[in-house]
Amino acid sequence: MLSAEVNAQMTLPPLPELKYAEIGARDGYLGDRWSYMEAGRADAAPLVLLHGVGANSMHWRFQLAGLSDAYRVVAWNAPGYILSDAFKTEWPTCRDYADALADFLRAVKLPERVNLVGNSFGSRVAQCFAIHYPARVTKLAMTGTGVGPKGMTEQEKAIIVATRSAQIAKGGYGFGARVNALLGKGASAQTIQLVSDVVRGTSPRGFMHGVKLGLADGYAPEDEIGRAHV
Repeated sequence: MLSAEVNAQMTLPPLPELKYAEIGARDGYLGDRWSYMEAGRADAAPLVLLHGVGANSMHWRFQLAGLSDAYRVVAWNAPGYILSDAFKTEWPTCRDYADALADFLRAVKLPERVNLVGNSFGSRVAQCFAIHYPARVTKLAMTGTGVGPKGMTEQEKAIIVATRSAQIAKGGYGFGARVNALLGKGASAQTIQLVSDVVRGTSPRGFMHGVKLGLADGYAPEDEIGRAHV
């Protein structure tokens, strides 16, 4: 069993180096920097990976390795994640995230049309982009998909914000100790460590902005599907 564990760790695909691009129009951001990871040929079809609320580009280790033979795989760090500079606003909207993704695609010089994969919070960003930039999405895949809530009161939103704020209150390292809630009972030590390392890259401002997008109305599929041409 020990030998199998060692072999599994040895075959773990390496992460690409963290890369940077300059934010063009800085009016909506606290700085001038995007961070991201990339794998595959520069001339291959672009596939953009959008992480979840407690994750970042490191979440896509296996996809960066496994899909780079067919795509130019680009895993963004949303505003406020890893070394991507955060939004100035305290409550970014669906449109803000759609515009941010458009800014990012421009910064890393991707083609007009891209394939998108979004997980959880990333699925919300993907939907927002498909709604506001319908001509720019070739294909869209989503996992752990969330949609904009309907009829949630301000009091209910405030409770969720307070609960999420408490989760990240001790900082990213402490937040990474909570990964058992994300994993099955049979998760290996290696999986627990991998997920912990990803979650510990979370910063409070980016995390809370992602949480607040999850409370935004206005991107439920039944309301918005006619605007997307994917």
